[in-house]
Amino acid sequence: MKTFEDIKFKQHQSGKGIHGKLTIENGMSLSVVAGQYFYSDPRSDVAPNGYSRFEVAIFDKDGEWATQKVLGDLGDNVLGWQSRNEINSIIKEMYNYEKSS
Repeated sequence: MKTFEDIKFKQHQSGKGIHGKLTIENGMSLSVVAGQYFYSDPRSDVAPNGYSRFEVAIFDKDGEWATQKVLGDLGDNVLGWQSRNEINSIIKEMYNYEKSS
């Protein structure tokens, strides 16, 4: 099973912050961003290992929003201020969703 450590970060396309994407075997993907314009800590531009919390969203294999499908009705398609451990739990839920759907 993949974890946070498998996410490869690069500069966000906006030129500010970082972006990483993790795709699991069922085609679902997790988008992880951090930086001054995102729900992250710190809210400034630093190296990937300088962030303690990140903004995340889940997409299905067709690129459609899937955060609420996988994690339940959270009120939004993005989750802010997620720790590495919380992201690992989200990835686990993505694998569990695959088995239950």
